[in-house]
Amino acid sequence: MVHLGQSIINIKGMGPKTAEAFESHGIRTVEDLLYFFPRAWMNASTVVPIAELKFGMSALIEVQVAAMKEGMSQRTRIPYLRATVADTTGYLDVMWFHPKYLRGKVRVGTKLLLYGQMQGFRQQDRIMMSPKILKEPCIQAVYPTIGGVASFKTRPIMEQLKDVVETIPDYLPESIRMEHSLLPLSQTIKSMHFPADITHINLARLRLGFDELLMLMVPSLVAKSERDQEKTESLTLDNGKVKTWCDSLPFALTEDQQTVIAEILQDLGKTKPMNRLLQGDVGTGKTVVGLAAALQAVLAGKQVAWLAPTELLAKQHFETAKKLFAPHSVGLWTRTHHFAYVNGEEQKSTVDEVTGLSLVIGTHALLSEKVVLRDLGLLIIDEQHRFGVKQRAQLRLFGGHPVHLLSMTATPIPRTMALLLYGDLSLSVIKQKPAGRKEIVTRVVSDTSRDKAYQFIEDQIAKGGQVYVVCPLIEPAKDDEANMFTQLFEPVEEKKAVTTWATELQKQFPNRKVLILHGKMKAAEKDSVMQSFRAGETDILVSTTVIEVGVDVPNANIMIIEGAERFGLAQLHQLRGRVGRGERQSFCLLFPSSSAAIDNDRLKIMEQTNDGFVLAEKDLELRGPGELTGLSQSGIPPLRFASLQNTEQVQKVQSIAAELLANPAFKQSLERFWRQHHPE
Repeated sequence: MVHLGQSIINIKGMGPKTAEAFESHGIRTVEDLLYFFPRAWMNASTVVPIAELKFGMSALIEVQVAAMKEGMSQRTRIPYLRATVADTTGYLDVMWFHPKYLRGKVRVGTKLLLYGQMQGFRQQDRIMMSPKILKEPCIQAVYPTIGGVASFKTRPIMEQLKDVVETIPDYLPESIRMEHSLLPLSQTIKSMHFPADITHINLARLRLGFDELLMLMVPSLVAKSERDQEKTESLTLDNGKVKTWCDSLPFALTEDQQTVIAEILQDLGKTKPMNRLLQGDVGTGKTVVGLAAALQAVLAGKQVAWLAPTELLAKQHFETAKKLFAPHSVGLWTRTHHFAYVNGEEQKSTVDEVTGLSLVIGTHALLSEKVVLRDLGLLIIDEQHRFGVKQRAQLRLFGGHPVHLLSMTATPIPRTMALLLYGDLSLSVIKQKPAGRKEIVTRVVSDTSRDKAYQFIEDQIAKGGQVYVVCPLIEPAKDDEANMFTQLFEPVEEKKAVTTWATELQKQFPNRKVLILHGKMKAAEKDSVMQSFRAGETDILVSTTVIEVGVDVPNANIMIIEGAERFGLAQLHQLRGRVGRGERQSFCLLFPSSSAAIDNDRLKIMEQTNDGFVLAEKDLELRGPGELTGLSQSGIPPLRFASLQNTEQVQKVQSIAAELLANPAFKQSLERFWRQHHPE
């Protein structure tokens, strides 16, 4: 008998080519193969009377052959066997093509168990095409085709493993399985491949869903247990100084902002390193919360590093800090910008100078080995999911020792996703927007209504407003044969490019200043364009999604998104959040690429709500965990058995995982199972 660790080549019926096909998909051992689960099951467990069969229905029938005829299709020249079969409730025609293999099996008077689908050219046709002949009622696994190996070839290979399934060890203690009505792992896998009935399949899927969630939680919970052992310096301070600073701001903080600042200051006062995630919907004022945390660290004699994913966002934070963080020194360090702001003066800075400042704001360039901060006490990571898994691990020890960490994101994350991805973090949420902000009015606009939209835009600009226009492309695709072919079916595609669309808009608005912005422009060009737009000198800014995060121009009150159906809900919401940041009424106009996309589900939802957390839940529902914008680097694979809509289940699994990891014996078996089955 083969055992779990053996190569699949040792399985009876597994030829070299079949083994090679499986191995090319990472299936190398017998145990790997047992985790190659069916995509569906053929339920031929219950006999259905002929009289109850309906068009399109797949069913098992027990019949006797009443008549039969062999022939050849005149059109296709394919041989066939057509038989009339009957039970006590009625008659039915069945047909097989290339029936040579059926000789001797199908004769008049023969009793047969047939499984197939009712088909026909018209719904009144009653014919079952190419039914399977079974020996007895059963439930049969249907496997995905892999490397050319079809299900009917995989099934007999799996039959050889019925005994070895019993030897699969279970990392879950029996007490937990009993408490939560979970099958043993060996019985789970056996029920997936060789189910006795549908109930066993459902119980197996329940256990596998539990395992999926547990495996996703292990990394963050292991990290949490490790971080719980770490020590750092307490940044204890008389909080009255930070409160005085908050009271001196030129705007009033919302209740959510005040609550979150209090949570952060409490964390900073502990010797256990803070590890907090701040979720704030677009326009809710996360930046000022980050500055309050930075002030606490600086007043305690420590340095603060603030990492942003883009130069635009880093530079904007730098400009904000220059206004609000005085008299403390602030630095900017990106690939192209090296500045220091000290005693009210800004000047170019060397690496030695910038690393001695109180607050250093930068991009990935700040991770350079050249940048060494003398006494880092707090690290703030903005839009931290954009840094990738390996970079986030590097950031945690950015100062060479454990430091307090504040992660911030403007991409609302569904609660279940937050539990899975960030189970090791404390979570703070800001939902309230500053007083005076008006809800953004969002409308899906067809191409036929462009003229009306342009008139509306002209009226808004005349009243002092400004406009963003976001396009999915920088410039039109090259005029090669493939693109020319595409244009036959998508004639408006050229309009979705920044360069083409800017020219078109300048014709539409000859008395208005139109500029472009995209990621391929040089830093100096981008700075000049943004400065012109912030100063109100530019009326219309045509851009790619480079403006998605952090760009803050309170005067801009119209967002136009071209090819809107191409973007996910989270990205549409981020782009919409570039307006509505001042006292003007703001508008978001979504232009689909075609009339067929007018009824796109995501665009309809955008019209209905401005709540990023509602949209995040809808995005999860529509696209699944692996496709959420902003979470592509999270490492979440497509889930086959678990549901992320079930918050209660996710919380329960998290609690069980924490219990397992707290027990050394269980922890060892759990971590071994995770290494073996969790995708890298």
